Amino acid sequence: GTIATNNKQGLTLGTTDSGNISIGTDTTARNVTIGNETGASSLELDSGTGAINIGNAIAKTITIGNVTGATALDLNSGTGGIDLVSTSTGDITATSSDTLLLDAAGVLELNSSGGIISIGNDAVNQNINVGTAGTRTITIGNESSSTALEIDSGTGAINIGNAIAKTITIGNVTGATALDLNSGTGGIDLVSTSTGDITASSGDALLLDAAGLLELNSSAGVIS
Repeated sequence: GTIATNNKQGLTLGTTDSGNISIGTDTTARNVTIGNETGASSLELDSGTGAINIGNAIAKTITIGNVTGATALDLNSGTGGIDLVSTSTGDITATSSDTLLLDAAGVLELNSSGGIISIGNDAVNQNINVGTAGTRTITIGNESSSTALEIDSGTGAINIGNAIAKTITIGNVTGATALDLNSGTGGIDLVSTSTGDITASSGDALLLDAAGLLELNSSAGVIS
């Protein structure tokens, strides 16, 4: 049957006593519709200190919001936080056709306990910026066991510490640490300014060996 009011009057259910209110809870398959899309119609779901549960228990697809026009969706919480949780085979996907921002006033972590973490692994020709503003320490990699670090590029250059004056340290003098500088036909250039010395110091042997010409020259100083 139908429960209706005349002349657009209000309809109130359960304003007294403590009994529960059930709508469409029998075992008959049915659609339950609350509210309408007319004009400025609004819908409020609220509770006291009890929980608000949407779609709990039985497997189903739950859709909140839509992608029509200027539709907006806000998920707000207090100190209880927001949890996005899925099962072992349930992916969590966040997709935007405009901007996707992850911003935190505290710690921001990106981890995987059983898979590879990829950043910029789609074949899209856009730049990737990491730590490009603010005064901060940027750490890549760790010193645990056989952890490896690879920095690579295509035909574009690899620049480390260009432009601003600073000290750049590559490698260390601990134990059996080794440092190899390799090049193809482009060669290796060690260049400093007019007041910048280039020092090669070894606690053991220092070898300069060439298959072609080997020169040692100074344009303004003594060769000792």
